[in-house]
Amino acid sequence: MTPCKKGSWSGTGKGSCRKFGQDGLRQEIIQKQRTTAPTKGRLFAIDDTDRPKPFAKKTEGAKWQYFSPLKKEEVCYAGVGAAFVSQAKRFPLDIIPYLPASEFPRGVKNPQFKDMIQIAIELFDLYAESFGFSGTVFDSWYATARFLKHLYEKDKIFYSEMKSNRNIFMYHPAKKTLLHQTR
Repeated sequence: MTPCKKGSWSGTGKGSCRKFGQDGLRQEIIQKQRTTAPTKGRLFAIDDTDRPKPFAKKTEGAKWQYFSPLKKEEVCYAGVGAAFVSQAKRFPLDIIPYLPASEFPRGVKNPQFKDMIQIAIELFDLYAESFGFSGTVFDSWYATARFLKHLYEKDKIFYSEMKSNRNIFMYHPAKKTLLHQTR
């Protein structure tokens, strides 16, 4: 993976660098267009997606990884997407590609590797404030202590199902007392 040039923001895959100004300009266009301007009751949705590429041998980004629809490993593209959702409108905001740790020298210890939760946090930070979402929605896979703690620290509301086998403990930062536990 080639690092981004100075003054850029690094995505996950090769060539996924984004200049700081491009995101701001895109957000401004989205907010000013009649068809995409924010409406009341707007939610920020995060979800992952994958696309199989069974015959891809040298296609950049298509890697041997878990493909959820088939519930097995397959050569595919994977990414984490962000979308605007309201009763009146639904449209994609962004997608950041995901590459498995095996694609990076030193795996998960490589600073350029980002797991899907880290990508979701980056998307949340990039869009949540500028659009003034009333809440964030995601499936139970993203309902991890790390992501929920990030939302809690930002004082944001979320909506998600919780897996029956998932324990989440959240402690008050100052009092160190249990705030919420799910099981």
